[in-house]
Amino acid sequence: TGSTKSSMSFEDRRVCRPFLLNCCPHEILSGTRVDLGECTKIHEYALRADYERAATTRN
Repeated sequence: TGSTKSSMSFEDRRVCRPFLLNCCPHEILSGTRVDLGECTKIHEYALRADYERAATTRN
C-alpha cells in the first residue's frame, strides 16, 4: 500500500483536505472531551508538502 500512497495526488477524494491545511478537527481535538476519534481520510505528510508546493507556485 505504500506505493499507492506515494503515487496518490493531494487532490484525491480520499485525502483529508483539512489535514492539507494543518487543521483536521480529528487531530486538533484528539485527547479532549470532544475527541472525534481517528480521521477516516488519508493523512500523508508528503501529500501536504505537494499541496503546499502547488499552492506557492499557483500564486
